[in-house]
Amino acid sequence: MENNSAWNPERLSELYDQMLANYESGENWKNIPGAKEILSIMKDVAPERDEEINPAVRMLICERIISGDLIDVRDTPRLYLEYLEYWMECRDMPKTEDDLKDVNLEEDFQETAEEMSQKIRTMLSGTKEAKAVWDGLGMLKYDPVQLTPEWEENIYEIELECERRLKDEPRGMGFCHVYWHTKKAVAASCGIEWISPSGMNPRVMFD
Repeated sequence: MENNSAWNPERLSELYDQMLANYESGENWKNIPGAKEILSIMKDVAPERDEEINPAVRMLICERIISGDLIDVRDTPRLYLEYLEYWMECRDMPKTEDDLKDVNLEEDFQETAEEMSQKIRTMLSGTKEAKAVWDGLGMLKYDPVQLTPEWEENIYEIELECERRLKDEPRGMGFCHVYWHTKKAVAASCGIEWISPSGMNPRVMFD
């Protein structure tokens, strides 16, 4: 249910700008809380339309977050899927000419949304096709434990703890191995057995 008394369009802009800054600094994990808050604002707080928001603007926000890689499907597949499904929900909402004015939506995003949402549903299905789709997301293989609800529920806190433990560690050659070792230990403390990219890709050299 909408709670228009709490509607604050400036908060949306603030969250989005912070997500862009996190992306540019290579810290996408920091975007998880912001992405959740933006979705909550659009779904539960913002009015259906006013001077600041309407269904087309909602679509644009979803497109920018997904196409801009501001959240990582490998760490938060359910959140990623929620954005795709909300985009499709907004696509089907009635829109006026004023709604669409000055809102530059991507012409081919519908294909992206439908294709990616189907892939994520397959990956989360636990069927024999799930692993093949998961492995096909990129050049490297990633531990499918990252598809579990436990991973998605804990990954932000895991990364936060890694940042705390490694705050004085030099970010030079070989840092990825120190980071993955730390991440494995922190994940284990949450009851999650995680295999790093180096463990999943033994023939690949990482530095």
